Amino acid sequence: VLTLQNKTENWVADQRIKHQAELLQRVVDNSPVGIILAEAIRNDEGNIVDFRYLLTNAFNADLTGLTVADMTGKPVEHLFPGWQTLMLFDTLV
Repeated sequence: VLTLQNKTENWVADQRIKHQAELLQRVVDNSPVGIILAEAIRNDEGNIVDFRYLLTNAFNADLTGLTVADMTGKPVEHLFPGWQTLMLFDTLV
C-alpha cells in the first residue's frame, strides 16, 4: 500500500509561522527598551498571584542583571521575591 500526500500547503503555512516568529524575535531583540511578554499565574480561586515570562529581550535582561535564558519561563516571583507588593504588580493585574 502506498499513500501519497501533498504537504506543500502545510509546509508553506509552517514556514510563514516560523518567519513571523523570527521577525517578532528580531524586533524584540533590537528594541531600545525593555520588553516582556508574560502570562498570568492564577491560584485556585482564579486570582492572579504572579506572572511568568514567556518572552523578553536583552535590554530588559541587562536592566535586571540576568540573561534572557534566566528569565524565560520563570515566574517573576522566582526572580524578584516579594514583587507583588509593588504598584507594578497591581498595574499588571
